[in-house]
Amino acid sequence: MNNSLFNTTQETATRLTLCLPLLSRPSTIDEITAIDLIATYMKTFGFGQRNLHGDGPHALAEYDARRKRIQAGLAQLVIVGAATVDSTCLLYRATPECFQYSEALHGDYAASYRQAVQLLIKNDYETIMNRITKENNQL
Repeated sequence: MNNSLFNTTQETATRLTLCLPLLSRPSTIDEITAIDLIATYMKTFGFGQRNLHGDGPHALAEYDARRKRIQAGLAQLVIVGAATVDSTCLLYRATPECFQYSEALHGDYAASYRQAVQLLIKNDYETIMNRITKENNQL
């Protein structure tokens, strides 16, 4: 039995509860994964001065594992009614319940994560993915 909350579906679903209400349109798993990954590693990807998840050389290597956790986290949010998925099963969005959950989450981490997501969504998805690709090419 895993007693850690870190790198679990629950941790990811909680972060997604902070993220999804900030997205202005339904988004794909890849878009959500990119935003979530960069929001936790803003410094590494050149969008900020600080990494919420610490400084380390393997932030980009997390993408595949993070995407799997995002997929599981989104599925959990859909099950509990905090997110919806469109008929193609490609686009996710927050429900009113997600907005309520998000508003109930406070603290330094929640505030910093929200701020990071808000900064990222001012960019377009292509800019964000180009930054991930640039970092990947430098590895």
